[in-house]
Amino acid sequence: MEIIIILLSLLIIFNIAFYIPYLLKKQEEKLSLHFKEIQMRLNRLEKSVEGIKNRSEN
Repeated sequence: MEIIIILLSLLIIFNIAFYIPYLLKKQEEKLSLHFKEIQMRLNRLEKSVEGIKNRSEN
């Protein structure tokens, strides 16, 4: 019984110290890439709108 408690304690410590931060970092990287992609699309749209405005002014 004591061995089971020790193993569970080690598993909990491992999750808190290593696995949960790893998952959070992985999720943060995914969100960062997602926002970079959105920023690139927004920049493309802004350039398209500026091009259309320039054509309509001429």
